[in-house]
Amino acid sequence: MEKFLKLGCLVLERQVEKKVQHSIEKLNFGIKVFTYKNFNQLMNDIDKEQIDYVFVDINANKDDLLSFLKRVQSEFPHVVRILLSDTFSHDLVLMTNDIIHLILEKKNLEQNLKTLFIKADKFRQLLTSPELIKMTNAFNNLVVLKPQYMEILQQINRQDSSNKVLCDLIEKNLALSTKVLQVANMTTFAPLKRIQSIGNAVFFIGSNVLRALILNMQVYGIDAGKGNVFRYLAALEKHCYNVAVCSKTIANQFNVSKSISNDCFTAGLLHDIGKLVIMDKVHNWDSIQKLADESDLTIWKAEEAFLGTNHAKIGAYFLGIWNFSDEIIDAVAFHHNPSDCDDKGITPLTFVHIAEAMLRKDQTTTLEEFEKQLDLEYLETLGIKEQTMNYYKSYLGLNDQPDTFGIELAELENNLPIGIETIDTEPKRIKSGKIEIIDT
Repeated sequence: MEKFLKLGCLVLERQVEKKVQHSIEKLNFGIKVFTYKNFNQLMNDIDKEQIDYVFVDINANKDDLLSFLKRVQSEFPHVVRILLSDTFSHDLVLMTNDIIHLILEKKNLEQNLKTLFIKADKFRQLLTSPELIKMTNAFNNLVVLKPQYMEILQQINRQDSSNKVLCDLIEKNLALSTKVLQVANMTTFAPLKRIQSIGNAVFFIGSNVLRALILNMQVYGIDAGKGNVFRYLAALEKHCYNVAVCSKTIANQFNVSKSISNDCFTAGLLHDIGKLVIMDKVHNWDSIQKLADESDLTIWKAEEAFLGTNHAKIGAYFLGIWNFSDEIIDAVAFHHNPSDCDDKGITPLTFVHIAEAMLRKDQTTTLEEFEKQLDLEYLETLGIKEQTMNYYKSYLGLNDQPDTFGIELAELENNLPIGIETIDTEPKRIKSGKIEIIDT
C-alpha cells in the first residue's frame, strides 16, 4: 500500500486553499490533503489520520491559533507545523517562533510547497520507519530557531531579498556578526584583503554558508544543562568545524568552482547534526558507542545496527526541511558511503568524504589507514583516486610536492567558533605528517 504524506490544512481563504491543492496535484508523488474549517476538527484528526504536516492560516483567530499550535507541539511534537502568512514580520516571528517550524508567505506559496515536499519525500525515504521520523521531528532544539535567526533565514529565502535588510539584521546580532566576519576572513575563503564589513563578508561566504553558521550557532548554543547530548557537544562542534575547514581546503586545492568550495564548508559544518538527535532522543547512545568499540565497527554502522538508520541520513532529513540544496544534503547524507549517492559527479560530497577520512578519531596518519576510511570505488569512478592518494602523500611528506595542504589546515587552531576558546581540551594544530584531532 502506498504511503502518503498527509497534510492537514486550515486556510480561511478559498483561493489560497485552491492554490495549495493545485500545487500539490502538480507533484508526482503521494500527498493527501485534509481540509478543515476549525481547529478542534483538525486536532482530533491528527492522531486518527496520522497527519504528518499541519498548515494553518495566520488570519485565524489569534488565541485559537496559538492554543492549537502549542497543543500540537505538546501532544504531537513529530508533526511539522507550518504557518501560512500574508507577509513576514519581526512581530510574527516573536509571536510564533517557539511553536512552529516554518513560515511560508502566501504570495510565494506554489514554489515553496513544491520545494518543501520534493525534499520531504526524498529524504523521508532515508529514514526506515515512522518511529524514526517522529523521533527526528520531535527534536525541536534544532528545527525551531531563535527569533532573530529565523528572521534572517526568512530574508535569505525571500525571492525579493534585500541585501541591505539582510546585513542590517546580521549586524544587530553581535555573536553572528563576529562569526560571519571571522569565517569570511579565513584563508580558505581567500579574500584579497581583510574584510571588515558585513556586506562584503556575506558576499564572500554566500547564503548557504550563512545559513549553516546560523544553524550551527543555534545547535551548539543550547543550554548545556540538559541531558546526555551535552557530554559530547563540545567535541562534536570542534569536529564539525574541522571537517568544514578541511573539506573546503581540499576543494580549493582541486581547483573546483567557488560555489562547490563554499558548499563544502557548509556541508562539513552540518555533516554530523544527526548525531545530536540520536544522542538526545535515543537512550542507548552509550550502548551504540560500546558496540562500535567492541565490534570494530564505525559509529554509523553501530547506529544502523540499533536504529536501522544513521546520523548522516537523519541530518539530511533535517536539512531537507530547512530547504538546503540537494548537493549539500547529499554531502551530509552520504559522507560515509558516497557510492550510494545517485550523483556521480565531483560535488561537495567528494571533499567532505575525504576530509572525514582524514579527521577520524583514530587519528589517521598513514597512507594505509587513510585508504581504509575511503570509498575507493567512488573515487575511482570519479577518476580522482590516484590524485587523492598523491595529495595525501604530499600531506604526509612522502613525495616532493609542496606541502600547501598542512599550511591551510593549520588555521584550525586560530579560527574556532565563538566560545570554543573557553573549553578545557583545546583541539590540536594540524601539521604535516601529524593529525591530532579531538576524539569524537
